[in-house]
Amino acid sequence: MVATQLNKLTHFVRWDAYTRGGFAIMPHVPAPVIEKLYDSRKDTFVRAFLLFIGWSSVIGSFGDGGLGIYAFWVAMSSDLVSFGISLDEFLKNYVEVIYWVKSVAFVVMPKDFATWLFSVPALAYFPTRIVMSAVIGWWALKKASVLKVRDRNRITIA
Repeated sequence: MVATQLNKLTHFVRWDAYTRGGFAIMPHVPAPVIEKLYDSRKDTFVRAFLLFIGWSSVIGSFGDGGLGIYAFWVAMSSDLVSFGISLDEFLKNYVEVIYWVKSVAFVVMPKDFATWLFSVPALAYFPTRIVMSAVIGWWALKKASVLKVRDRNRITIA
């Protein structure tokens, strides 16, 4: 009975057989101290990047929503043949101000993928893009908030 009571009181002590004299009782600390001491500047940059991605996705979703509504309005106001209008035709004929995104897309994407992307119907492209932007924005903002909470719980090295 005495041994069980001692085990309850000394649960942070373990036997260590790798000391010089044979067996010795070594204290064991359950909290990782090294993890608590870190340079917070790395996480600050990552958090700022995630916040940029998150908020630009949210704002981009509103822009895509507006363009999607406009594409739907164009299709409804015409003879309903425009329901199949491609993204390329829609941007070129109705939103010339942002047609420059096509040249950027051909620089940053593989040529075949960019060609396919601009041939997709606009009424299919914008809803898909809204959902993707919302998911990416939600993920990035959630990760940024986790970094903020983790940052508050640590001791930082200046």
